[in-house]
Amino acid sequence: AREKAGLTQAELAKELGKTQAQIGRLESLRDKRLPGLELLAEIATVTKRRLIVDQPGIHFELVAT
Repeated sequence: AREKAGLTQAELAKELGKTQAQIGRLESLRDKRLPGLELLAEIATVTKRRLIVDQPGIHFELVAT
């Protein structure tokens, strides 16, 4: 979503009040932690994208309004 919105990690971090390192960690395939729904909703709003979470046992979509 970030790249399709034309944002760098630093730009997205600034919009969300996070650090670039936090955004990098969210995007890392090594980090297995899932972000909270509130953060996903904020990312959807900033990037103007629909985010889909599809993990074993859970599937949901967030659409920015």
